[in-house]
Amino acid sequence: MPPRFALALLLAIFSGSTILRAQGAEVRDLLLSPGALVRLESSKAGGRQVGRVIDHTADTVRIDVTGTRSAFAMRELTSLEVSQGRHRSMMRSASLGLFAGSLAGALVGAFAYKESCAASSCPSEVDTREVQTAVVGVAGGGLGLAVGALLGARPRERWRRVPLDHGVRVGVAPTPDRGLALAVRASF
Repeated sequence: MPPRFALALLLAIFSGSTILRAQGAEVRDLLLSPGALVRLESSKAGGRQVGRVIDHTADTVRIDVTGTRSAFAMRELTSLEVSQGRHRSMMRSASLGLFAGSLAGALVGAFAYKESCAASSCPSEVDTREVQTAVVGVAGGGLGLAVGALLGARPRERWRRVPLDHGVRVGVAPTPDRGLALAVRASF
């Protein structure tokens, strides 16, 4: 590989990683404003913590968890999310309930069907497997719609993941034979 090409490749790699790291830091600064509700997990915190941001630096975030102030090192965080507010998902939950209830009702109606008379002696064709399947499916769909709408009416927090600089890191190090080695580190 020609030296100029190698130098251009190294510059491109370093400038790209610096830009990506800067974008992650800018996003983090925007999302972690004082007073923002955050949810984080740390290797040393012993589980999930939810609190309000007091302040943060490039390597530390301080939060207030019900009156107790705690500081967490960014490198020790395994997850960091900020609340985007409370929302209701009534339409989605009702639609899912309608679909699941209709499907369950139709299956119950089809498998629970028992002929009440011999096929030749039935006075009407109302008592067929298809009709029972449809009726029980519609009833199940109505019940699923109501249950889904009730469950979706309860507001829930919507969380957005905050980028941590734990991802891929690229670096160059000298080798004993006066060369350069490209080092890539990825952590998840």
